[in-house]
Amino acid sequence: MPTESWDEYLLSELRNPANAAAFLSDAFEEGTPEEIEHAIARVLEANGAKNGHGISQELIALRTLGLRVNITAARGA
Repeated sequence: MPTESWDEYLLSELRNPANAAAFLSDAFEEGTPEEIEHAIARVLEANGAKNGHGISQELIALRTLGLRVNITAARGA
């Protein structure tokens, strides 16, 4: 019986906006800049986007200024 890989499972979970929001919020709250960038890339990959490098660097810069980033799913998503 074939099993789904962790990577496939994660990408399928990140297609759900509430799961993606929680994943990103946790990365911004607890992660290193590299982990934040990785989390953004995974959410974008899961949802068909190709590149979010510039955006992720700007969001990480906000955190270094002492600002908190809060990600939430859109209503009805």
